[in-house]
Amino acid sequence: MSCLPSLHGETVVIRILRKGAERLAVGDVGFTTEQMAHVLPIVERPQGLVLLTGPTGAGKTSTLYAFLGHLAGEERNIITVEDPVEYELPGVNQTQVNERIGFTFAKALRTVLRQDPDVVMVGEIRDPETAELALQASLTGHLVFSTLHTNDAPSALVRLRDLGIPPWLIASSLSLVLAQRLARSICQWCVVAAPPTERQIAQLHLAPRDIATGRFLAGAGCPTCDHTGYRGRKGIFEVLTVDGGVREHVSAQSSESALRTAARLSGMRTLREDGLAKAAAGATTLDEVMRVTTTDLVSAGTCPVCAQTVEEDYSLCPWCGADLRPDSCTGCQRHLELGWQLCPTCGTPAHARAGDDRLPHLLVVDDDPQVGEAIAAMVAERYTVTCVQTGRGAFEAVHRERPDAVLLDVALPDIDGHTVTRELRARPVTADLPIVLMSAEPTAGGEVGEGADDYLTKPLDPAVLLARLEAVRRRLAV
Repeated sequence: MSCLPSLHGETVVIRILRKGAERLAVGDVGFTTEQMAHVLPIVERPQGLVLLTGPTGAGKTSTLYAFLGHLAGEERNIITVEDPVEYELPGVNQTQVNERIGFTFAKALRTVLRQDPDVVMVGEIRDPETAELALQASLTGHLVFSTLHTNDAPSALVRLRDLGIPPWLIASSLSLVLAQRLARSICQWCVVAAPPTERQIAQLHLAPRDIATGRFLAGAGCPTCDHTGYRGRKGIFEVLTVDGGVREHVSAQSSESALRTAARLSGMRTLREDGLAKAAAGATTLDEVMRVTTTDLVSAGTCPVCAQTVEEDYSLCPWCGADLRPDSCTGCQRHLELGWQLCPTCGTPAHARAGDDRLPHLLVVDDDPQVGEAIAAMVAERYTVTCVQTGRGAFEAVHRERPDAVLLDVALPDIDGHTVTRELRARPVTADLPIVLMSAEPTAGGEVGEGADDYLTKPLDPAVLLARLEAVRRRLAV
């Protein structure tokens, strides 16, 4: 309970802890099946640091307790340092800090590490000493869980650096960062269909594909949910694994925007994207997603593709080569912002060009130059073709050439085709770009489950290739 004297009396806030919440399983927190498969193997490792970030009331403690409950057993010595101990966990040794007698998180953690623990949970990292102890403990064979107050997952890496932690220690010790928010769940007793409104489409930048494939629901209100339309809450997550390119950027002390870009390339889905996916699955509403998450669009003065700072008079981004020149509507000549799909005044598609009789442009991404040349010959009468051999080359070519479609090999030498597809789908400028995956393996396309629009098996048949490309472009143009 917290009391505050105000002009007209006392302001009282009461936090109610519901008994039974400590038994929350990992599967009940709100992770999708894909997120569970990604997170649990890291949580079950014998060492490393797992950080949860988010504001007060985001459900970090419940998620930590769910992880500890998953690991608890006679074969593990689990010790927690909390402020305060909110729930009693069976099979876990819990202790509470007391600042008045000098029993701080740092001193408690020093004592705990002498107790030969397998798993340590530190309620919150507040100071450099606690942060360094937690990282050192994870480096010396302990699995450490803790929380940090940052807005998203990449910001946690910068926050640790700001606390004075050496970059090599962060890169070596940190295994996983989870940013979390809580969204209210739709009441299942009064659920009704709720197609996105024009306001939601505009604010959330929903593409026609999102609207057509999503199962958007809402609660009409009933006595069970006190006529709110909501009952219960589930987590929305941003899962950042510290490995590969992310670890290299941490060691190099890269900027937050560079860390975020590296995280996206490694497959991280932002809070807004995870919220939209759960709204499309009928787990929560679009209004809840807008309430608890912030937009992924970058601010003015930055490139919408790589988020690096650019000057207002730049036509091309010097960092990634993206074309920053604005378009004009062919119907009413209105100025169109970069990334708009249609003119908000007359509805003309933004990609339309007056008197444009050029052949559509196809970008072919394959590490074998001979395959690229063969595909170019197959479609020469219907498309102009640009060929690149790497995933990074694909990003540069997409934003430099502005192709009408991308034919993308799954097996690339640097970044696989699934990762390239996810990253292009995450960027507002290329969210609706037609992407067709291809592979010599019949099952490598993942049943077009990575955000691609179609999938072809090599060797390619010219007639089938042209027909599938035209079908994808027609379908997305509707």
